[in-house]
Amino acid sequence: MKKRVFWALIILAFVVAVTMTAIISVTVAKRSQPKPNGEENNTQIGTLEGPSHLSPSETTEQSESESTEHTSEQTSSQEETSEVTTQMETTVQEETTEPAPSLEYESFGNGTCAVVGIGTYTDSYLTIPEKSPEGHIVIAISEKAFYGNSFIRAIEIPSTVSSIGDLAFAGCSQLVYLSVDDKNMMFTDVGGVLYNIDESMLICYPSASSSATLEISNSVTTICSMAFYGCENLKQINYSGSIEDWEKIEIREKNYGLYTAAMSFGK
Repeated sequence: MKKRVFWALIILAFVVAVTMTAIISVTVAKRSQPKPNGEENNTQIGTLEGPSHLSPSETTEQSESESTEHTSEQTSSQEETSEVTTQMETTVQEETTEPAPSLEYESFGNGTCAVVGIGTYTDSYLTIPEKSPEGHIVIAISEKAFYGNSFIRAIEIPSTVSSIGDLAFAGCSQLVYLSVDDKNMMFTDVGGVLYNIDESMLICYPSASSSATLEISNSVTTICSMAFYGCENLKQINYSGSIEDWEKIEIREKNYGLYTAAMSFGK
């Protein structure tokens, strides 16, 4: 009787062991099977979006923080680049920009001024402006302002000039023509020769004038110093007055051209 019970227990234990082994094998087999496509995609998406231990709100906050930091870095970089570019442009401008050529002026302290020299001006055709770069009205051309200049060929005097000093244009070896604005109330030009407004004073005959003949009116009573200095092309002077009238004219110093040219008289 005891032997039968013993063998019955042995058989029962064996059955239980086999059953448990089968159950464990089925469970392991199920776990080792590949997941459906959707689950894999979800896992991948979760991995891309952020660590699995973060909640959705924490992940969003982290993304926004990283985006803000990146934008801030970009803005800072752009600002630095802009600042460097501006500094470079300023430096280049300072190195390449030079003051515009200008005559030399002297202010009278009342909003007016005089031209006193050629300054940095280099053009052979000179138009004297009505105002200086500082905005002062040009009312005078000083004594010897352009004396002995070797490159000016033509000079235009504005309407604002009411005073021209002695020898202002004397000895300008390349000067061909002088002109005066029609609105000027103090000076005028006749055929490129500079006179005062009533033509009683001949101020300057351009040294390099190509004309060989000059007509002088009997209205002239004064010929300024060096008015005919260096006039090598002048060969003939026709005076509308008499010899007696000519002898009454005040001819100032160094007008050698008057004595080398032939003279003719109207009366």
